[in-house]
Amino acid sequence: MGTGDCKHYLDHVFKSEDDNRSWVDSYSKYLETGVKQKGYNPGADKHIVRYYDPYDDIDAVYNGRVRVPEYYSDLTGFLNVRMKDQRFNKPLFGEGVPKDRSITFDDLALTSDSFGFSAPGGNENHPLDKLLSYSKHYTDVADYLYDTRTIGGAFIWPKIKVHTSRGSAWRSVFNQNRGVKGHNLGSYINDRVDLTLQEIKMFYQYCENNGSDKELIDAMRKDGYVILKGTDAGAICEWLQCFGSFNGFIDFFCFYDFVVDKNCCPINESTKNYELFPINIASEEEKSILKMESICGQSQADFMKHFMKQCISEYDEVLNDEQRLMGMLERVRSMITARTKSMEDNIRGT
Repeated sequence: MGTGDCKHYLDHVFKSEDDNRSWVDSYSKYLETGVKQKGYNPGADKHIVRYYDPYDDIDAVYNGRVRVPEYYSDLTGFLNVRMKDQRFNKPLFGEGVPKDRSITFDDLALTSDSFGFSAPGGNENHPLDKLLSYSKHYTDVADYLYDTRTIGGAFIWPKIKVHTSRGSAWRSVFNQNRGVKGHNLGSYINDRVDLTLQEIKMFYQYCENNGSDKELIDAMRKDGYVILKGTDAGAICEWLQCFGSFNGFIDFFCFYDFVVDKNCCPINESTKNYELFPINIASEEEKSILKMESICGQSQADFMKHFMKQCISEYDEVLNDEQRLMGMLERVRSMITARTKSMEDNIRGT
């Protein structure tokens, strides 16, 4: 069920005609029956009744208006508080609610990305779709979405203007590249938060051995990493360099519950300066780290190919085991909940 005192933004997405029905109840019913629910769009004329899927992305934009203004307002509030705490020598993020899904920072436009896995959409490469294929996990899936669509379930990425056959659009290319696009090495991340954090960690390691951004981008592309693979590589470099190190990134964004030290111990004030490792969300072991040992004499590119294949194989094993899949989802939900509370405490100054 919904977690503690955390804000649940999906309450702002769908309003049932039956005021006694919660969002979780509405979405569970939708998953069970396949019948779109009767309600209204809070962002439109409240007197117009529509039938639609009770789920929508909390960071969605329609006709230039954000779907859930409070979500972006809270994200911006968190970022500004952290900027003041860290004493960054940079302008603060833009105040108020963006109209076009942009949060401004210096000369970068930023956008959010929910990483708690996609809502069901008929693709069994997605964990929640796969879970529904096993049994009648309607309420489990609804609860999961409700608890993970919070500010603690979001990455922040820079976005750039890209040109497509449909025209120009602002987007984060890395956000697209890290998603589920089928089983190939280019999308080995499969929307996993741990593998995304691992790529960020490697970014900082490569920064130590490469002078210019061009050298850094060329080196990571050559070795097979995804994070600087897209046309937004320059913007990603500028953004991540603001935080100085992987530990700085983890500390700024309150990702403490997603990492451990080399002994797999949780992070606290006395250990947060140790080398940090992302927790493997797909492992059955408690707080197991991602295993990235290279073979003697193996090139970094060959190592990455091997690591990617391992990640894909492990992901397949989890998807094909109902209990392991439920365990992975529960780990992610618990981590997001803890991070959400930390972020909301920052906003409140507690």
